[in-house]
Amino acid sequence: MEHLHIALALFEECGDDLLLAATLADSAGMHGEGDRELDAWALANVRRACEILTNMDAPNRYGHALHYLGILLRRESEPGEAAGFLALGATRLEDVGDANCWAGATRYLTQCEAVLGDPDSAARRLVAVIDRLPVLPMRDVHEARTMDTAVEIFLASGDHERAVLALGTSLAAELPAEYGRVRDPELEALRQRVVHAICESETDRLTERGAAMATGDAVHQIRRWLLES
Repeated sequence: MEHLHIALALFEECGDDLLLAATLADSAGMHGEGDRELDAWALANVRRACEILTNMDAPNRYGHALHYLGILLRRESEPGEAAGFLALGATRLEDVGDANCWAGATRYLTQCEAVLGDPDSAARRLVAVIDRLPVLPMRDVHEARTMDTAVEIFLASGDHERAVLALGTSLAAELPAEYGRVRDPELEALRQRVVHAICESETDRLTERGAAMATGDAVHQIRRWLLES
């Protein structure tokens, strides 16, 4: 944290806007630690990074900053505002050939669209991500996060059975521990929404069915379901 403040002060003083913007954008990593004042600071920094990069010829950094801003706004329960930044970020990232971060931005965008009442568009976008999974780095991470996102879409569509089956495959996916800080609370929140929609015993039964599916089979099945929705 102290190093981040020092770097920001140095880049501000020497007038290096590109490195200043990049460091401001990196503040996104400080969000979600349970400190609301720190969350607000990180969000303000990423907003400023986007403002700086808007007028610079740095599409890669701008795409990443937009992606980060969209993620933070989604966490702050501002899906309408987040969607605009995520859509623009996904476009910039695709333009520069960053398929890895394009997939992340697109997944968050689909979550926003599902929350905003457009599960059909969300489903089409997620299918596009699934179709690129074979060429993405860290495929296991993308597969798991894609299944997480599918749960959101099925819930928005009112398809609770498919939502729980997808949730089961998500819960069974084993990812490195560093993903748990953000992902575990998200999955528990999704589970509580499902329990509220049906009941706990049925949620547990269908979750077990979903968890028994092999990851590759689950992804292909989810793709078929999305195309049907």
